[in-house]
Amino acid sequence: MIIIIIIIYHMKMLINQLLSVAGDYKIKEVIIGTFDIGVLNTKKCGIATSMRDFGVKGGHPALKNLGNFESMTTRPLANYLKSDILLEASLGAAALNSSLPEIDEEKLKSINASELVIKHGEGKNVGVIGHFPFIKKLKKRVNKLYVFGKPPLKGELPPEKESLYLPDVDLAVISGTSFINHTFREIMEYVRDDAYVIVLGPSAPLTPVLFDYGVDALCGTIVKSSATLLKYLKHGATFRDLKGKRLVTITKEGF
Repeated sequence: MIIIIIIIYHMKMLINQLLSVAGDYKIKEVIIGTFDIGVLNTKKCGIATSMRDFGVKGGHPALKNLGNFESMTTRPLANYLKSDILLEASLGAAALNSSLPEIDEEKLKSINASELVIKHGEGKNVGVIGHFPFIKKLKKRVNKLYVFGKPPLKGELPPEKESLYLPDVDLAVISGTSFINHTFREIMEYVRDDAYVIVLGPSAPLTPVLFDYGVDALCGTIVKSSATLLKYLKHGATFRDLKGKRLVTITKEGF
């Protein structure tokens, strides 16, 4: 019980540090799409995966300040990332991503996340937290592959098994949604210090702050055209079908 409390505390401290480096801008538009959320402010647009609490008795709880997001600034909305309501935390993640300092262009790499995963996982033991399309390709290239999902799909392991298998991996691939459901610090407790760690997905905060927490590479998303991206979000596009985005990678050695 004490260990759980410590992990929760450390996760809150990490979120506070992420919030401390973010700016505070007036919000222009918020789109809570079927699969992803977009937050547009006076500086730029940010996105994150739209996670939900399914099976909640009485239906999904109402979000704080519902209907008034455009009258807010990004800092209080980004604080929603601390919420235990998944959709609220998802909105907070999108607001955070919209207000983080931009990364210098020379530090951005256009390498595909799957290529990076295969490069560092070739012939090694790999643990993947989340559902990703490169899993089938990865299986043929690694020594051992442990995939954790909630709920676990066929051939996957439940999160409860992470403490058993993650200490064995040389490469840990962690979904950016681990910041939304507050599991990132717990996952990292099981990963060896010498393992290579990749955090990826639209929810991944693109900030070098995470390099101080054992992350080696961040594969995230930059919005190139907010008008295009928000239009596709309104039309229920999946992340794969979203237009107006750019997939980028930053690595620890680049900082």
